Amino acid sequence: MPDVALAASGSEVAVALAAAELLAEDGLAARVVSVPWRERFRDRLDAGCAPVPADCPAVWIEAGSTTGWHALARPGDRVVGLDDFGASAPGPVLMRELGLTPEAVATAASAAAGSPRRTSTKERG
Repeated sequence: MPDVALAASGSEVAVALAAAELLAEDGLAARVVSVPWRERFRDRLDAGCAPVPADCPAVWIEAGSTTGWHALARPGDRVVGLDDFGASAPGPVLMRELGLTPEAVATAASAAAGSPRRTSTKERG
């Protein structure tokens, strides 16, 4: 059973995978879930057969508007995303400058799991 689930779609899955590595360094097991179709995933959650266990906190990750993810989030879950519009830069630069990073996701996941994060060697440089 994972300590936390990291759910994302598209390019955000790479952020979730990197966050899962940081969490593993902190001793937390993360399940990364790719969600290509949010509405269908909602149906699976409602039916109790989604890959995010009901008693497992989740972090929902979105590089665009987080509105749809807030609809999926349960009490105790976190949503990490960008709700800003109009910024222009290469994707990785924008995500780093606006805070959509593996470190930010790992911090949110640790909070959702009730376990404070330790700064990894990778984060310290």
